Amino acid sequence: MTRTLRIGALLAVLLGLSVAAYGGLRHLSAPRIDLLAMQASQGREAARWPLEAAALAGNARALRARGLSLLAQGHPQRMKHGMELLERAARQGEQDAALDLGRLYFHGAKDRLPDYALARYWLEQATASRPAASYYLALIERNGLNGPANPVRALEQLQRAADGGIAEALFLLGNAYRYGEGVDRDDARALACFQQAATLEHAGALQALALAHAHGELGLLPDDSQASVLFSLAHDALQSPPREP
Repeated sequence: MTRTLRIGALLAVLLGLSVAAYGGLRHLSAPRIDLLAMQASQGREAARWPLEAAALAGNARALRARGLSLLAQGHPQRMKHGMELLERAARQGEQDAALDLGRLYFHGAKDRLPDYALARYWLEQATASRPAASYYLALIERNGLNGPANPVRALEQLQRAADGGIAEALFLLGNAYRYGEGVDRDDARALACFQQAATLEHAGALQALALAHAHGELGLLPDDSQASVLFSLAHDALQSPPREP
C-alpha cells in the first residue's frame, strides 16, 4: 500500500469507515462529489473530510474539487499542488478538470504567463463533451496564439462551441457571417446567431440586434420601438459580469 493510500485509509478509519468503504469512495458519483464540494466551500466540516478521503482514494471528481479549492487559496505552493491534482483528475478522463487546466493555461496568472501549447493540449482533451473547450481552441486558432492563425479551423471550433450553446461563440460566429470573416457573408445566419446569443443574455448580441432594428439591417425593417427594448436589455445585461465560457 502506498503512502497516499495508507494516509487515506487512516483518514477513513478516523471517519468511522471500513477500509472497504474507503475503497468505495473512489467510485462516488460526480453529483455526490459536487454536493460535498459545495457544502465544504460553505465551511461544513462534515462534508470536507469525506471529500478529502475521496480525493486520497483517487476519485477524479474529488481530485478536481480539491485542486480547485487549493488554487482558490492563492498560496504558491498550494496552487502548484492544486494544478497537480487537476492534472491527475484530467488524466483519469475528468473532462471538467481538462477544461479547467485549458482555461488556466490560456489565461495565465499573476506569476505565470499564458502557455498556449499546454492550453491547447488540455482543451483538446475536453472537446468531446465540453463546448467551452472548442471556444478557447477557436480563439487560439483565430489569433495565432500557438502557431500561425488558422481561420478555417477557428471557424470549425467556433461552430462547435456555438452548437453547444456558448453565448460568446454565437456572438463571434454572428459577426463572422455578418462581415464575411472566413465565410460567405450571410445576414440570415448572422441574425440567427445574434438572436440565439440574445436569449442567453449576451450584451453584445442584444446591442447588435438593437442596432439592426434601429437601422433596418440584417434583413430587418426599421423598428425604433423594438430597438429601444433591445438597447434597454443590453444595458441591463452589461450590469452583470459575463460568465466565462
